[in-house]
This record gives sequence, structure tokens and C-alpha cells, in this order.
Amino acid sequence: MNSADLHVYYDDIKSTKEILKSYLLESQNKFIVLSPPCTSVTEPKKNRVAYYIQHTLSNFKAGRIIQKLLSKSFYNKNGELKLVFRLFSKKFGKLEKIDCPANHELLEKFCKNEQIKLWCWINPKNEQSRNDLYLLNHGDFYGVKFHMFWHNLAIEDIRNFLSDHIDIKKPIYLILDWIEIKELECLIREFNNLIWIIGYGGFPLTVKSLGVVGKLENVYIDIASFHISRKWVNKISKEINNRKILYSTDFPYNFDWGKGGKFSTKLFDKRLRLNGINVAAIRENSFNLVNNDQ
Repeated sequence: MNSADLHVYYDDIKSTKEILKSYLLESQNKFIVLSPPCTSVTEPKKNRVAYYIQHTLSNFKAGRIIQKLLSKSFYNKNGELKLVFRLFSKKFGKLEKIDCPANHELLEKFCKNEQIKLWCWINPKNEQSRNDLYLLNHGDFYGVKFHMFWHNLAIEDIRNFLSDHIDIKKPIYLILDWIEIKELECLIREFNNLIWIIGYGGFPLTVKSLGVVGKLENVYIDIASFHISRKWVNKISKEINNRKILYSTDFPYNFDWGKGGKFSTKLFDKRLRLNGINVAAIRENSFNLVNNDQ
């Protein structure tokens, strides 16, 4: 099967080298594109109540306004998840954001692994992180990742960074925050020489971001994680040209697991199929994007 998973996280506990090796075999992916850890310790799994609330709120306008207000209150000024929100975690404990993603460490662990490519995750607000961009010269790095929510980025932060580094030629993986969709469209039009991949089904702006994905030729969308409800997976399947939908799981976080807590690609793929996604086709879409970069 020609397949690739475009967004996987490395985790010292949940996705070690051995676990990733098993995942590649079980999922039948020929490539994965790996991201550095996002938290200082392993990210605890959300409970079903948290997902139910999130999905329900995302289904109507007033709910999305509530989501926006809530999302701004999750973390304190030190990037630590506040006590009240840790109640919705299956492992009650501190959760601290990583401000400067560990791109170098990932390269050391997976250098020259033919099945694993890396996202160079950049935080434009962190000087040390900005300096990591030179790593794109290394063949193991597939592209640049920006996480607007995680690092509290505005469109202008990304625009300024890309303007300072106009020699970037590799794909951009972008996870959104509550931004003005017209600003996003202007940014992508300005840098239309790049391939853009909108992560997490455009969450939290799925309903608006689909218009940008459908309109612009150089933009793709993935369906990683359970941040998007089944309703929005189905909407993506109906409104977006199949060739622009990419396979991505957010492994090892935020999705169905089989008996004994073991990840099951079959369960993840079944959820997509039940909501109109041609899983074989989007797996091949991701494979083609990654394979063309080899």
C-alpha cells in the first residue's frame, strides 16, 4: 500500500523508536513525518467527556464562541495547563508546553531512517527556535511546522518569518488558532510558491478554512486527531476535492485505541470511512507528497 502519515509526534514514553517501528508495520505506512514533542512530559489522553464537549460546541456558532473563550484560558503565562482543565485529563498532573521544539534531538535519534522524515517545528517568537531553520538543508527534514495555538502566533508572526527566509522551498504544516480567515488567505496567496498543509482539519476554524482549502491550488488539509468531530470529517469529505485531503493521525495522541490501550489503525480508518472519506485515496495522497520529496 502506498501510504504515509503526515503528522506523528515523538514521545519518550508513547512513541519511542520501537513503538514507531511497530506502528509503521501495523499501519502499513511507508513513511511517517515526525514532529518533536509538544510537552515537557508525555501528553495525557483526554477523557471522552472532554471530546464530547469539544465536538458538541464546534457544531454551532454560539458553541464556537464559547470554545474560543475557553481556549484562551487553558494555560497560564508559564505555558502550564491550569488546574481546572487538568481535571479533563486521564492522567491528572502538570502539563507544560515546550517553547523551543527539540528538532536537533529528533535528528540525532532518526538520522538516515528511510521511513521517517521530520518536521522542523519553528516557534518564530523564540530566537533559539528560529535558528533551527538551517536544518532544512538536511535531507531528513521534510518541511516547516508552525503551531499557532501552541505558541500563541499571529498571522503577522508567520509572515515576518517567511519574509525573512524567502529561500524556504519545502512544505509548510500549519495548525491554526482563532484567527481571521481572510488574513490566512492573504498569507497563503502571498507565499503561493509553497505547499501549505492545514492541520487538524482546520480546527478550530474548520467551517471557514474549508473555503480557503477549496479555493487555493497550493493548499491541502489533513484530518489528524479527534479535535474535529465526525460532522466535520463528513463535511470535509463532501466539500473538498479528494486529492487535497491528506492522511494524518497525530499518533500517539487523541484517537481510538483497541483493547488493552493499543493503538489500532483499523479503528481510526473505520471512523473516516463511516464519514465519507476514501481512506485508500488519502493515504496515497500523503504518500505522493512525501515520496516526491525523496
